[in-house]
This record gives sequence, structure tokens and C-alpha cells, in this order.
Amino acid sequence: MTMTPSNDVLEALTQLSAGSRDWSHFESISRWRLSCGDAEGASVWHFWSFEPPTSEEIGLALAGFWRSLGESAKATELLPESASWEGLAILLAQARYDEAENLQRSLLRKPPTLEISNLLELVADWQRAERSIPALELLSKLVAYQQSRGERVVPQVAYALADLLEKLDRHDEAAQWWTKSLEVDPNQCWPLMRLAYYEFSRQRPAVAAHYCREVRKLNPKHKTAPKLQRNALKAMGARGSRAILRNQDLPDPWQRRQRQWRLQLVSQLDQVTSLPEGIYWRRSVVLPPQESWQNHQQVAIWGDADGLTLVEWATTHCNHPPETFVILWLLASPDPELQLNNLRLLLADASEHVCVIPWPVWAQDRHGDIESLLIAHRAPPPPIAPGHDLEIWQEHAGPHRWARVARD
Repeated sequence: MTMTPSNDVLEALTQLSAGSRDWSHFESISRWRLSCGDAEGASVWHFWSFEPPTSEEIGLALAGFWRSLGESAKATELLPESASWEGLAILLAQARYDEAENLQRSLLRKPPTLEISNLLELVADWQRAERSIPALELLSKLVAYQQSRGERVVPQVAYALADLLEKLDRHDEAAQWWTKSLEVDPNQCWPLMRLAYYEFSRQRPAVAAHYCREVRKLNPKHKTAPKLQRNALKAMGARGSRAILRNQDLPDPWQRRQRQWRLQLVSQLDQVTSLPEGIYWRRSVVLPPQESWQNHQQVAIWGDADGLTLVEWATTHCNHPPETFVILWLLASPDPELQLNNLRLLLADASEHVCVIPWPVWAQDRHGDIESLLIAHRAPPPPIAPGHDLEIWQEHAGPHRWARVARD
């Protein structure tokens, strides 16, 4: 929060700018900064009331205040001779852009400390001047400098860099920085939506639909995510998912065969099992052998549409809760919302013991701990790293069965 300084504060600024070091002037500014919500700044000015700053410190601080008040001439008079970020801000305020670019290059050779808020303000100043290239240079070089020192890039900086790259039509690079922003703070709707639009434009609708689902989890009333999600699911041919999201009936050919497919599945179970209402089949199901999932903490199913291959796995975990937490990965589903709907219903009594994670692609850094992978019929196999020790089970037709894949 910023507040216009009172006459007393303006008088204190004027006296300090004229060379006064009276403690009461420092205290006046300290109280003003505190009233603006700047507790850190207030503490600095309070400290200076009994331990006066160096001429360079007070010069930079006063120059910043006068610049923020639109008094760039006064700010220039108070600047120390050494190059500074405050000097860059003043040049930008005076529209002396060529000089500003030269000063910025000099500062970036060995960057002085720069607060994140001040960095973003400088980037905004360049963008207001319609000079995106110097803004990008400032951000990218400071980020590279931070990373070289092992410092973490904060979400606001990653966000600003992605936004700037996008405005320059460098969308592939922008996507990398939206992703980095989410790695630091995954609960951000805007980067998720930018990635959703990016993936949809690159003809990867499954990934776009995934990002839209994550946005809607964070903000169920989001304005644009539902439409993009529907478009992405349509591009995937995910008819069941579209029906689930719209609370509509399934396609007629599926409706007619629901009872047949239900009876076929129940007949394969060793014990009488009451399947919940609201689950829907896309096709006939053959259950994989129990050894494909027993005693595994991380199981994945790849390319499956409705999740009902895992009925026995789900009922077992509901009836006999595992001693350790179990993760189920739903990977590359061609009908992801239908699959999620079914498994949420099937696992309603096991939610404290089982974590279900949908993901649209294979990512070795995420999926390196999977112990057993079930690959649905006709689904192309994922690019598993050569050293990844896991069981792979493949669904076959004619006869309909599951078989373990031999690996070298």
C-alpha cells in the first residue's frame, strides 16, 4: 500500500535532501513507511534515526522517494556517482532510453543487489516504453546470475519472464518458464491456463485438458477453463468425458451394452461385489491377474479409457486397506474424466489410503518409482527409461487377456 506523504513528511524529505541528519526527520519517514505497510522500510529509517546512513545509502533512498513522487530532477541531484538500479529507474522515468540501455548493460556485468519488487518495476517501465528487448535482457541475465549462484528463482520472476517471452511470440521458451513457475508454486491458475492454451495450439489436447482440470480444481468458477477443456476433450474424441462434464447421457451404443458389460465384469470377480451406481463402461473388460498389482505401492495404467480394468484392485483396497500409502497413476487416458469418475466411485472407501494421480504423458522424472505398469489394448507403449526396473503387463485381444511382457 502506498500513501501520499503528509506535509511533515515532505518537509523531512526536503531537509534530509539538503543535508540535515536530524533524528526526527528519519523518524517522520519511518512512521510514514509503517503507515504504508512497509514495515521493513520503516525499520531501516528508524535505525538511521540513531545510526545515520552513509551518504550513498541516504542518496539512493531519497532519490527513490523523489522519483516515486514524480520529482525526477530532484532524484537525479541526489544520486551517488556510482552506477545504480535507482539511476536506471530515473533514466526510464525521464524517457532517456538509450542512456538507460547503456547503464543497464553496465550494471548487468556485475549486478548489485536488487529487490524483486524493484526488478519487476524496472521490467514494467521498459514494457510501458514498448521496449521489450531490454526488459527481457534485464530479466534473463539476472535470472542466469541468480542460478549461477545457486539461488532459487521466485515464482513472480518466472511468471514475468514467461509473460514477456509470450508477448515476443517465443512461446516454446515461455512454456518452459510457466512450468518453472508452477514447480515453485503449483497453485497458480494463470500459468496453468497459459500452458493449457499452449498445448492446445501445439495439437496436444490431452495435456491441455489436464491443465484445465487442474485450474478447475483450484477455481471451480473459472471462466475460460471449462470451454477450453471441452474443446480439448472433443479433439481427443473423449465422448464419455464430455458427457460426464455436462451431466448428460452416454452415447447410445454404450448405453445399450452397459448391463451386458457389467454382468461380464462381475462374473470375473472371486466374491460377490456390489458395484456403485454411476460408473460407466466404454467396452468389455477383462481383469488383469492379481499378481500384476499385489504388494506394489505404485501401480500405473496406461492408455485405459474407463478405469474398470482396476475394479478388483479397487475393491481389494477398500475391503482390506493397505498398511502403507498406495499411489495409482492414470496415464494417457483417451477418456480421462470418465476414467476418473469411475475410479473415484470405486475408491470412495479407500480415499485415506490410496492417492489417484492422472497424468497425460509419460514423464520419467515423475514415474520412475512405478513398480507395475498395465498397458491397455492398442495403446502405444510409453518411452520407459532403459534402467527402470518395473513389471509391464499388456492387454491382448483374441482371446481377451492380460500377459506379462518379458524384458531384457
